Amino acid sequence: MVKYTVDLGDYKENSIKVSLLLDVLKGIHKFILPNWRPGRYSLSNYFERIVDLRASFNSQLIHVKWEAHNILELKIPSDGQLIIEFHFKSDVLTAGDTFIDEDFAIVNPINFSLYNDKFKNDEVQLVLLNNPFDDFRGDLIRDSQGVFKFDNYLELIDSPFFLGNEFLDVRIEVENVPFYLHFNKEVGGENQIQLISDFKKMIKAQLEFFEGFFPRKSYCFLIYSPSVPFYHGVEHLGSTVIILGPANQLLSEKYSDLLGVASHELFHVWNAGMLKPKELCEGNYDKPVIFSTGWFIEGITTYLGDKLLWKAGVISNESFQEELNLHLFRHYMNPSRLFQSLEDASVQLWDKGYSRNHPPIAISIYTEGAIVALILDLKIQRLSKSKNTIALLMNNLIPKVKSGALKGYTSENLIQEIAGVIGGDEANEFYTQCIKESNKLIATLQNELKMMEQSYQMVDHQNSITKNTGIIFYNENGLDLIKWIWPESGFVDLLEIGDELVSHIETDKHFQLTFKRNGNVIPIKFEKSEKKFFDYMRITLPNHLN
Repeated sequence: MVKYTVDLGDYKENSIKVSLLLDVLKGIHKFILPNWRPGRYSLSNYFERIVDLRASFNSQLIHVKWEAHNILELKIPSDGQLIIEFHFKSDVLTAGDTFIDEDFAIVNPINFSLYNDKFKNDEVQLVLLNNPFDDFRGDLIRDSQGVFKFDNYLELIDSPFFLGNEFLDVRIEVENVPFYLHFNKEVGGENQIQLISDFKKMIKAQLEFFEGFFPRKSYCFLIYSPSVPFYHGVEHLGSTVIILGPANQLLSEKYSDLLGVASHELFHVWNAGMLKPKELCEGNYDKPVIFSTGWFIEGITTYLGDKLLWKAGVISNESFQEELNLHLFRHYMNPSRLFQSLEDASVQLWDKGYSRNHPPIAISIYTEGAIVALILDLKIQRLSKSKNTIALLMNNLIPKVKSGALKGYTSENLIQEIAGVIGGDEANEFYTQCIKESNKLIATLQNELKMMEQSYQMVDHQNSITKNTGIIFYNENGLDLIKWIWPESGFVDLLEIGDELVSHIETDKHFQLTFKRNGNVIPIKFEKSEKKFFDYMRITLPNHLN
């Protein structure tokens, strides 16, 4: 048995004290602090938040040897009891981090739970000390002694929880499965009737999509709404943590965002919790786990999370259509589409997949993957004469995971499964053009729409400077800075990424722009031409989309 103790006595300093206690045998033991967490496939340096780590064996301090920044090695002289303890700074507020202040706590055990491969499958206990809060919420059970128990380490790190003194709780039952919504007290109780109705419809639509199968006995939406704008969600086996704010707008102006992120995270119960890339099935968190199928785990989820809200009648035709067009707009505005494939984007997630660098250096597996999912859905429906949808593909996979025939998918598995639905030639062509090659996504979508006799339109960029120059801007601290310059625009030799647009004058025939770089003014005057940059595609909701 492995025991973790979390002492909350320093909550006013946004800090917790963690100790790990276990019985060990004589020998060399390595302990690893996770270097990443499920749901975000990039490195997270949790180690930098650790202070004053020390180890003791049979009550005597022992030397800690660091093999790497997140891996420590201990030489144990005989059989006995080992304790590793440290302080963990808990002042980072995201849905995947541990945060504590005087009013509330979000605990994500993966941030601070050291592990050793030798005891990953042992039973785990988690005990809270000096807890200033009255209650907790989460997909876990505390016994009469105040101890949280888990079957193994992987269950521990996938079981976040809230601590607080007052919660707004909502219970919804669908197909005999209880679903819980837990909010912090700052969220007002108004609009609960609409909230319950919409969540029930959304949950029912997802259960129907998966033919009534739900892999959990219950599920928790843990929703923390701060007083400032925020948007983040992280999936877990039996719960999701969502941070969405500001609190006074959560059930009004931010309500559509709440529905969207909740639907996305719930869909991950199947597509991430059960269906996952083969490389992620080992549960190793000491180093990056590279996989090439990110479009499936996130893109399919992004698309179907929204589509099922639409099918449930929770969002309108117009809202779903705008979501699809937003993905298309983001695709066109990201020049990385010209040179990076979706397969490469997945592999390179760990280096640059989540960055917002200027210029852009990667496409998004969420955005591009959602467009791919739309293409695949349309293709399945066209080839089956509307008898089947993308649901057939997903429900062909689920039984194979349940039976153990498929423990984790590869690109080859996905091609084979897609071929089983649309045929081998179509599957190979689809995977090559949409996943393996760059900049063929839109042509494939346009061709699919044409075959379905569905029209689309190209729209000029609304920013006249961008439309006429090929220069995209981003705003930072009130300044308009150059984000990217189209290579054939004629300005790549005159301007640089990061140059500030100071002023512009536009007439019927000319542009006069003034930029600033390192205090130097750069004036540019040029004639308008018929050439246009960064136009983008818009679609109407396909008539045959079921």
